[in-house]
Amino acid sequence: MSTAFASYVHQSAPQDAFRQMVEFGPDVMVHVRPDGLCGQVSAASLRVLGRAATTLVGVDLREFVLDADRYLLDDLLTQLAVGEPGVPTAFRFYTVDTEWVWIEACARLLPDGVGAVLSLRDISMRKEEEAVLVEANDLLRRRATLDPVTSLPNRGHFIAAIERELRRGHREETVSAVLVIGFDDLGGYNETYGRDAGDLALREIATAVEGALCRPGDSAGRLEGAMLGVVLPSTDLRGAAAVAERIRLAVAGLDLEHSLAETGRVSVTVSFACSDRYAKADALLREAMCEVEVARAAFLIS
Repeated sequence: MSTAFASYVHQSAPQDAFRQMVEFGPDVMVHVRPDGLCGQVSAASLRVLGRAATTLVGVDLREFVLDADRYLLDDLLTQLAVGEPGVPTAFRFYTVDTEWVWIEACARLLPDGVGAVLSLRDISMRKEEEAVLVEANDLLRRRATLDPVTSLPNRGHFIAAIERELRRGHREETVSAVLVIGFDDLGGYNETYGRDAGDLALREIATAVEGALCRPGDSAGRLEGAMLGVVLPSTDLRGAAAVAERIRLAVAGLDLEHSLAETGRVSVTVSFACSDRYAKADALLREAMCEVEVARAAFLIS
């Protein structure tokens, strides 16, 4: 074997190994020229991007990025153009027709002004796992803050909302109102129609209560048992009375049967209390709840 040929074999062997590593590795290697078009593209593009390397040479990669994500690749290339290290970014890349995959791109500037090299990796599976995790966390959050029967904020979350409005009212020197809505004779309803029917009726009442609230700041919550609550920012007794009547009529409009009720229909008792500058959420809520209990006791006695 000649010395020249031996030298060629010695040099080409690691080059071939490196070429195979690039071609069969998990990432697509793309040389982006200074004009923004693709120079060389590794053959892994067919496996990762769904497009043959030859179809990408001389093409702007941004043509295959979803419109909503194109700015992400733009930002990465702009960082490189001004000499900053490219921050890894993720975007959706069209493979064929309307199908797309999630791609993570890392980039480095090449010396001597010959452009940049991009490393592109398919992270679609990771994105799916992240979506499942987000959904699970969202479910846990809802369970921690929402009542499972009515889907309204639970008692703790609702009291926190009252406290926020009281603090705001104190700063702005305004009053807030708290309403308590009691399902009249829910116990009798459950005995007659069953617990599931009682939950369904309570859920319909909760929907009617929310529908009766007109302002973005007004909010409802589940207190306990047959009781729901509403907090009304910047609302005096007169305004609270108007909302209470609107809620009563909304529930009456459901026209739910209740054979034990005097009217033969489901009804609610609504009471309310307004804050002063020293009001506390628990005390305000307790005052309104006591009014409901008194009214319901009178209802049952009659």
